[in-house]
Amino acid sequence: MQSVQQTYVYNQTAGAVTETVNGNWLQAYCEFLGVTDPVNNSWLQALCNHFGITQPLFGSWTIALANYYGITQPLNGTWWYALSQASGTPPVEPFTWVGNGTLWEVETRIWNVGVLYPPVADFTSDFTIIDEGDPVQFTDTSTVDPYGPAITDWSWEFTGGTPTGSTGQNPLVTYGATGEFAVSLTVTNNDGSDTKIVPNYITVNAVSSAISLVDLQLYFPFNGTATDDSGNTNTTTQDSATFGTGKFGQAAVINATDSNATRLTAKAWGVANAYSLSAWINLNALTSTNQIITNDASFAGGRLWQFRSNNGSLEFIRFNAAGGVCANFAGGSISTGVWTHVAATFDTTVGSKLYINGTQVATNSNLEPNNNSSTGSIGIGMGYPGTVAAPLNGSIDEAILYSRALTAGEITILAAGTQPLM
Repeated sequence: MQSVQQTYVYNQTAGAVTETVNGNWLQAYCEFLGVTDPVNNSWLQALCNHFGITQPLFGSWTIALANYYGITQPLNGTWWYALSQASGTPPVEPFTWVGNGTLWEVETRIWNVGVLYPPVADFTSDFTIIDEGDPVQFTDTSTVDPYGPAITDWSWEFTGGTPTGSTGQNPLVTYGATGEFAVSLTVTNNDGSDTKIVPNYITVNAVSSAISLVDLQLYFPFNGTATDDSGNTNTTTQDSATFGTGKFGQAAVINATDSNATRLTAKAWGVANAYSLSAWINLNALTSTNQIITNDASFAGGRLWQFRSNNGSLEFIRFNAAGGVCANFAGGSISTGVWTHVAATFDTTVGSKLYINGTQVATNSNLEPNNNSSTGSIGIGMGYPGTVAAPLNGSIDEAILYSRALTAGEITILAAGTQPLM
C-alpha cells in the first residue's frame, strides 16, 4: 500500500515530496500543502478536507478522494493503485455514483461537498395597482444555484389580502379594502432559506359606482330599438329580434330557431390586443350553442371570437390573426329563467377571463392577439348570418363591447344589477 501512496504523492507534487514524515506519505503530502494537523487522527481525512471533501463516499474517504479525481473504479483491485495513476490536477467534472451498483455518470460541476446553496427569494404579480375586490395572481420567481437543492417550501404573507398567507408556489389573492399593502415571500430548500419583503407592493383603489366609458365600442340597451348607444358610428340591422321585459327596461328577445337577430356591419373594431364583452341574458333552455356576442368566420372581414353558453357553461373561443383557434375554454354554470350577468375579458399581457354574476369562473393563459383587420359583422344573440346556426334561446340586455380589458372591480359593478351602463 505504501508504494502506491508514494507514487500518488510523487505524481501530485511533481516529484517535490520524496520522503515520508513519521513514515506516512499522506502526512508528507499534507504538510507539503500546508496542512499541519490530521483530522480525527487521519491524514487521509485531512487531505480530503483540504480538497473540500467533507464526507466519505460509501463510508470510504479513499473512494471519495478517487471520485474527486474522476476515477470510476479501482485498478488491480485497489483504489490506491488507481489513484497512483492519476496525474496533474483533478478533473473539472468528477464522476458521481448513480446508485445501481454498476454505473457511474459525469456530473457537470466541480465537487463541492459541504458548500451550501440556499435559494434567493423573488416574485412578481400580474397587477400591483388594482381596485377593491380585484384578484392578484402572484408568481414565484425565486432562484437557486444550479449546484443547490430545489426549493421545497414557500411561505407567503399578504397584508390586507384574502387569504392573508399561503404555502402554495403561485397563489391568487383578493384585496377587499383600499390602501397600500406589503407582500412577503420566504423560500426554503435543504441548504437554507431567504425572505423578500416589499412594503406597499399592492395599491388598492376605491371602486367608483360608475364605469368609465373610455374605449366603449358598442352599447345596446335594447329599449325598444336595436340602436347602438355607444356614440360610435355603427350600422345595425335588427332582423327578426323582438323586444320584451329586460333586466333594465326592455331586452331583445331571440327566437332559438331564427338565424338572424341583431347585426352590426362595416366597423373596423381594432380590438386585437384587449377587449371586454358583457351582457345580461335570460335563457329559455340550455343548448350547446346559445350565442351571446359573436364574430366568426362566416362574417365577412375575418373572425375574432365566439362568446356563448354551451349546455349551461359559459364558453369563450378566440381566433388568432390566421383564423385558427388560439383559446377555447369554459367554466361556471348558467341557469334558465333568471337574468344572469356574463362577461369575458382579454388582454395580451394576462390572457382571458370569464365571469358569471361578477365571479371569475375560468381563465386562459394564451396571449395571441386577435385579427386586428376585421371589418365584418358582429352578431348579438345570433350565430352566422343567413343560417340557422346557434342563435340565443332567450333574451339579452345591456350588450357591451369595450376595446380594453375591464378590471374585476368594473365587472363587479356591471354584475351588481343596480343600474344600466348609462
